[in-house]
Amino acid sequence: MRRAFTLIELLVVISIIALLIAILLPALGAAKESSRRIACMSNTKQHNTMRSAFAADNKQGIPVGRTQTMQDCYYLYYVNGEFLLNGRLLEGGYSTDESYAPWMCPSFIDQTPNGTFTENSNRNPWPPGSAGNKNTRAHYAVRPMRDLDMLNGSSYPNTNYQHLQEWWRDTGTYSDQYCPKLDDMKSEMAVGAEIMSNAANMDSRHEGKGMNVGYVDGHAEWTDDGEWRKIRAVIDGFTGNFSGQNNEDFLRAWITLDTDIEDGFVDPPQ
Repeated sequence: MRRAFTLIELLVVISIIALLIAILLPALGAAKESSRRIACMSNTKQHNTMRSAFAADNKQGIPVGRTQTMQDCYYLYYVNGEFLLNGRLLEGGYSTDESYAPWMCPSFIDQTPNGTFTENSNRNPWPPGSAGNKNTRAHYAVRPMRDLDMLNGSSYPNTNYQHLQEWWRDTGTYSDQYCPKLDDMKSEMAVGAEIMSNAANMDSRHEGKGMNVGYVDGHAEWTDDGEWRKIRAVIDGFTGNFSGQNNEDFLRAWITLDTDIEDGFVDPPQ
């Protein structure tokens, strides 16, 4: 006759199971986050590929810049009914995936109360333009480019939305003189990254431990701990609206992402 488990034996078994769960759950969570980070890296590399193809079709010009303040560099579609920034890649057919997936970090958790960065929410409609003149935002940003002026006094103007309208609308007003060009930039220059417009956005993905960055030469990297801490400290110090010192600090946060270069430009021939 088989003897039944005693209460003590049953408790021991339950304790062992609980211990195994406690050991395995963090490992499973880490594995999930690792896969999300890889998928996010793939998105970043896709953006690089799209940007290079766009440049090849547009005299090396690339759709980078900002809309209003410096941190507003993550829009795909803007309120007056125009695609801009990364949205030009989407509109031009450079993305083979017409869904929101290439523009959404799988690790990002939207903490805004109104779904500002949630796919097809009232505040972030998909596809772009499907809900009238409402913005559509990506989880990825482009370099605001004003830092090019700040670095070496280049001729690029302050790349706000009004300039972008003039450069990128489909009426033949593309400007060789002012459009940022891919072949003018050093290969180690960061040109695209996950959004870092505020601390909440930075902490809402990858367990608040880093982000993926795309570079001019087409490769992508995960930020090392030193870069992440510097940028996070800068963003955490922002107060109120973006203007003045906040704008300058945000630009320097992008410069921090550059790989061991003093400025972002190819040296001109002597």
